[in-house]
Amino acid sequence: MYPLTCIVNSDLNSQGLESNGDSKGSDDAQIAQEEKRDEKKQSRFQCGVCTKGFHYASLLRGHMRTHTGDKPYKCETCGRGFPQASALQKHRRVHTGDRPYHCTVCEKTFSRSEHLTAHSRVHTGEKPYKCDICEKAFKQSSGLKRHKRIHTGEPDRTETIRYTCGVCSRDFQYVSQLGAHMRIHTGEKPFECEFCDRTFSQSGDLICHRRIHTGEKPYHCELCGKYFRRRQHLASHKMIHSGRKPYKCEMCSKAFNQSSSLKMHIRTHTGVKPYTCEVCGKAFNRSSNLYTHKTIHTGERPFKCDLCLKTFRQLSNLQAHQKRHAARSNACKGDEEDLENKKTTQAESTDLEKSEEIEESEDIEETELINELDQEKLEDT
Repeated sequence: MYPLTCIVNSDLNSQGLESNGDSKGSDDAQIAQEEKRDEKKQSRFQCGVCTKGFHYASLLRGHMRTHTGDKPYKCETCGRGFPQASALQKHRRVHTGDRPYHCTVCEKTFSRSEHLTAHSRVHTGEKPYKCDICEKAFKQSSGLKRHKRIHTGEPDRTETIRYTCGVCSRDFQYVSQLGAHMRIHTGEKPFECEFCDRTFSQSGDLICHRRIHTGEKPYHCELCGKYFRRRQHLASHKMIHSGRKPYKCEMCSKAFNQSSSLKMHIRTHTGVKPYTCEVCGKAFNRSSNLYTHKTIHTGERPFKCDLCLKTFRQLSNLQAHQKRHAARSNACKGDEEDLENKKTTQAESTDLEKSEEIEESEDIEETELINELDQEKLEDT
């Protein structure tokens, strides 16, 4: 067992009596004595390993687990252990996606208050951590620690300590990053959307996905006023204004403003379709196309019209359907305003009927496809 040192400052009362008895003592001396007493109170319970001081014994006991390695608080979702209950409470937000700390400047959210505090310095420019050798200042204490190794000659731990994936040999600086990466190989998706039951391997992906349902678009282009659900979408959009397309295809020289767009484009040359349906074996070059295709097998129609309650497999179909509602509403207004619009309304109504017939035929085609797949399964058996 590690030793626990308890320092009881018995001289506090005597110092107080001395200061009361000496009526001629200066104010500066009294302030110095009070500061000294406060400092001793904070260090009343001291760690016998690293000499760190605590005001309460319970805090010292929790701190000692960092030396003993004891982690009695277990996460009921992933089984990870923590030395303190407060650390477990913060960790749970990884699974729930809860980010209660909100930046009032850029509306970015965080799961921990200390992350918000560090982030706020991006806006204020505050650099409270200063090197005592060269006086260079940093926003975070970790930056100062890394900088000091330049003066001491100590090797950077990020260069010597690595967490390596046993499957693909990729290196990570933090064990938490390795844990998140491993879900790519295991297929684990512990973060579930409460609106459509879709699951994700990363909590950040779930947070962005929720915005599809809520309509939230927190990232704003100051040039054209357009809003976006993801920060990277805003960054890519800004390249439209600048005209930059830094990602160029080596096969046809076509350029793109996103690396992901280039990757998908390259598949048109290679013919690679990495996303395969486990039900019918059909392959796709985009994961979104596979997700939409799967609804044929499941019968899921997650997109619902709030006017007529009709459901659709794809968001694009719902949007087209809603435009037909809007066209019909505008046509009715035109009838009331001007008699000449009757002809236009009749033409639009004819187009609407044709569109609805096409929509119905699409539903029939889906049903026939499902029947064909079921028949193929029966023939295979």
